[in-house]
Amino acid sequence: MHFSFNQKDKIMEPINIQLQSELEYSKRMRNSLILTDILDDIPSKITESLCLTIDNYRAGYYYESKQLRIEKLPETMEIVNTIFAIILSSDSNKPIQGPATELGMSLGYRNQIDAVKTGAE
Repeated sequence: MHFSFNQKDKIMEPINIQLQSELEYSKRMRNSLILTDILDDIPSKITESLCLTIDNYRAGYYYESKQLRIEKLPETMEIVNTIFAIILSSDSNKPIQGPATELGMSLGYRNQIDAVKTGAE
């Protein structure tokens, strides 16, 4: 069994090490930290435009399998926040498929094809 020490020299059990790692390095925590730092600096016009675009996309009528994917989308602001976090955490130029797939997977699509399609749309 592996034990670690925290800053106060207390022994940390493995489950606590795992929890600490997840809190510090998880994508959700990373996204939260990014958004906390930059959210007030993003012009409201950008946020409003993204929300309007997503809401219009959500309100459309599509073929059956696409309609099912769209119905599973989380709240609009969660999508907008995820888009900002993905874009702002990238440190290099990437083909659009990478961030689109990451967006789809972050929105809860476990099927990679559905994630790519939904993220790209």
